[in-house]
Amino acid sequence: VTIVVCPLIALMVDQVNNLHKKGIHTAACWSSSHRKSKRNIQDMRLTPIQILYCTPELLETDKFRAILTKLHSARRLHLIAIDEAHCLSTWGHDFRPAYRKLRLLREAFPSVPIMACTGTATSKVVQDIRDVLCLDSTTAPCLMGTFNRPNISYEVRYKDSLQHDVAEKAKQPCSGIIYVHKREDCTTLAIQISKTTGLVAAAYHAGLKDAEREDTQQKWTAGSVHVAVATVAFGMGIDLPHVRYVVHWSLAKSLEGFYQESGRAGRDGKPSISILYYSKDDASKFAFLLK
Repeated sequence: VTIVVCPLIALMVDQVNNLHKKGIHTAACWSSSHRKSKRNIQDMRLTPIQILYCTPELLETDKFRAILTKLHSARRLHLIAIDEAHCLSTWGHDFRPAYRKLRLLREAFPSVPIMACTGTATSKVVQDIRDVLCLDSTTAPCLMGTFNRPNISYEVRYKDSLQHDVAEKAKQPCSGIIYVHKREDCTTLAIQISKTTGLVAAAYHAGLKDAEREDTQQKWTAGSVHVAVATVAFGMGIDLPHVRYVVHWSLAKSLEGFYQESGRAGRDGKPSISILYYSKDDASKFAFLLK
């Protein structure tokens, strides 16, 4: 069994569904009390699950750690993979405290290989990942790909043009993401876009119920929702080929965050665009911060 540590339930569900289509036995667990998670844990004891996704918080529970110990004793624990590994670094743009405790996996299962994966990591983040997971540079090499995405163009535009620009995208079958900072902006923008462009736009943020978020993501993935207006968590790790544009309604919280969020466009290598919108108030506010 390969254990994959993943930060988001939506991301786990998406990847499990994709792997099922490829005939790979996969399951996901995110809470020891959740009915579906319980069933998946039971299935793992009875059926040959190849990959098990779980949250870092679940790994903190004694019950789940006991299951891993049994797997290890039976020589069935073959690999621990940590997805979105930048989440464990205090230098990262998406720090999550529970990720720091993944060091305990290294201590509990020193003979099991650990692999840390991320699409965004500065040299400081890479070193922090090594330190937390006790990965020695001589035995655990860092494999790095290119950061250049030549099929993505970048533009800065004035906020008044958003609805017109999004309407232009409706002329071709594609999906888009608009990132905002505030939950209320998600709902407001989604309503405005739906009313003025003829596109189906939906809000996605942590204030919605799990079922609502899952429904929005499934419809967006299927193409019945054209635009997801979301806070930054949406789209993490999701490999949807026909995302043609990513919009930042507000400046991203970090350069790494901007790169990762923009990189959700053009996963199929076809021309795509990342657009940052601004207003005069934004310009003066960020000019003040830079000073």
